[in-house]
Amino acid sequence: NLKIPEAFSLLEEAFHSSNPFVAIAAVKGIKKYGGKRAEKILLECAKHGVKSSSSAGEKAFSKYPFHGFMKFYTPEQVRISCIRALGELGGEEAVKVLGELLRSTDKRIKREALSSLGKIAFREKPSSKILWWLGKVDARYYLQKALKDSDLSDAALEILACLGEKEALDLCKKRLKEGSLFEKVALASSLAKCGYYESLEIFKEALTKGNKAEKVKAVEALQYFGGKALPLLTQAAHDPSPEVRAKVVDIAGKSGESGEKILLELLKDENRNIRREAIFALTGLRLGGSLLVDYLLETGTFTGFKIERKDLVKTKPKEKMINKIKKYLPYADEYTQVDLAVVLLSLGERDVSLPILHKAMKDKKARVIQKKALIALAEAGDTAVVPYLESRIWDCGEREPDMVWALYQLSLKSPVNTQTVKKPLPTGITSLQEKFSKVKVKAPVYSGSEIIGYLEKGEKVRCLKKYKNWVLIEFEKEGKREKGWISEDYLE
Repeated sequence: NLKIPEAFSLLEEAFHSSNPFVAIAAVKGIKKYGGKRAEKILLECAKHGVKSSSSAGEKAFSKYPFHGFMKFYTPEQVRISCIRALGELGGEEAVKVLGELLRSTDKRIKREALSSLGKIAFREKPSSKILWWLGKVDARYYLQKALKDSDLSDAALEILACLGEKEALDLCKKRLKEGSLFEKVALASSLAKCGYYESLEIFKEALTKGNKAEKVKAVEALQYFGGKALPLLTQAAHDPSPEVRAKVVDIAGKSGESGEKILLELLKDENRNIRREAIFALTGLRLGGSLLVDYLLETGTFTGFKIERKDLVKTKPKEKMINKIKKYLPYADEYTQVDLAVVLLSLGERDVSLPILHKAMKDKKARVIQKKALIALAEAGDTAVVPYLESRIWDCGEREPDMVWALYQLSLKSPVNTQTVKKPLPTGITSLQEKFSKVKVKAPVYSGSEIIGYLEKGEKVRCLKKYKNWVLIEFEKEGKREKGWISEDYLE
């Protein structure tokens, strides 16, 4: 955004980082910066990949909580990011390089190059004065050539049909009449992205006669037809398959006010998970709103949560989200109410959330929601949870390390007097708290997903000692040996 040489130099350094996660982020910045220098870097990377020669970002990200997920990013993904960026930038040189990549032996590279050529061929005149038309004709030429490649022919045909190429469109129409229902639904789904309304007839047939997979794919494609798809979406909302109805929740949640009526109807669904996801969709959380709840419980973000996670939250601003949650809270069952209360607590709405969480923490029969309530309240520094936390630890002991950890977190925020509890803690629990407080700086606690990230890369994890249900592990990270605690459950 700065558009100054110094900024581009920093982007270029980050682009050559040995951490692919950092390099991919740099590609986005380079694409936004634009110009000949940016184009040259992206072209070179698309052709030959990136050469890592920088440690940019490594020191900062080593302190980032749960940074193990970055290990899943690879240099190949950096190259793919550059290919996608060229599809957005366009231009004759970009088209030429993308056309050459169609001959690659790597199928994924070929498909990404074809997709980028399709984007360039689809480009329309923007408001800004750029040479938007450059490469459009050549892009179509390469798309035509791709029809002869067995790996790319189907995708190229669908792109050309969406571009209005008569021969391609006629061939697609013929296939929609002759193929199996699965093949017809797959083709109709691709054509739906470019507004081919005849696809609706195929989807209607799939929802009536198709199997579960065909119905789910048909429902997913209905998102491209807006209000015209509502009758079919309503039909799918009554399908016997919960997987199909769950997909309806997803699509209806993306349809704005027009999908709200369907979501309200699904609040009465016999399947609890569908009712739950319908509530999440109505309140502005993405499908899988439970991911946000898990994220809050794992990170203890109860002191002013900022809604910045685009993969978890879609409703902004904060006040609008709070109002939506309050509006639909009465429709939720007790399990979902606890999840919504966790989110409200993270947003600072203690008046509404605390009564729900206090009620849940006393419910020993519903142990799942009691556990969530106890962790949330402990992380928020509410000392009312102490007797319930310690009682649960006493009942379950070492089988529930989350409760021990929640008690320790609470002790950091509020003074905890364990002597006031009638039943003493199991042997070793108190000393475990003290042990954690001593080793926290030198040996932090790791999540399962982070350690899995190291194991996936072939790293070796050594177990040094075991204490109750916790294990002290040692592993190599960025050339250094590190130690940390992890629950034994994660190592099975």
